Amino acid sequence: MQTAVEFLPWIVFGLVYKFAGGLYPATAALTPLVPTATSGPNAQVAFDPVGRRIFFGTGSQNGPPYGLTVVDLANRTVSQPVPFPCCPSLFWDPQRALLGFNYLNGSLPWMVVSVDPSTGLQTPVLTTSAGGAAGGYVTLDPATGRVFFADPFANTLFTANLRSGTVSQSPPLAACCPALVWLPAASVAVPALDAGGLAILALALALLGWSVARTPAR
Repeated sequence: MQTAVEFLPWIVFGLVYKFAGGLYPATAALTPLVPTATSGPNAQVAFDPVGRRIFFGTGSQNGPPYGLTVVDLANRTVSQPVPFPCCPSLFWDPQRALLGFNYLNGSLPWMVVSVDPSTGLQTPVLTTSAGGAAGGYVTLDPATGRVFFADPFANTLFTANLRSGTVSQSPPLAACCPALVWLPAASVAVPALDAGGLAILALALALLGWSVARTPAR
């Protein structure tokens, strides 16, 4: 029996059918909810879990103009795209509502911005010295107001603290361009490993276990 917990908000776009719907992970069953009649997201998608709204950028250089679309799952409505610059990394902050990591007027620097979804207006929140976010992946710790992203050019991890207004930068990362995910229980932003990364991690843990097993007890 499928439960409400298994029903995840999801966006599915095809060449013919374009809609926001729900996906049951256990069975892969898909339920269309709201036709969007728009192009697919061009960057990271944000979700408001309380208002049950999905925010995403649309458009392309040689296609429809760039815009911001809002899908209201609760009321089964979708907004007409409002003008918005290309390819923002959108994310939802319970305290500040819709935020994005973008640059204004097509020029640097990259910064965290507050976004008005009804007009597309961006208001600077915190400026950084980063050259971008690797893969467009930006993750937020809502408890502390810290935003994490990897700079693909400097190959470092940036932490933008929205509460203190400070930005810090890590030493060079061991591997480029991680897709970051915030895990509240672990209190750390970790990269989402692919199959190769998981294999390396498993091998490292196995070697560690073998080393500990060979260590004589004192």
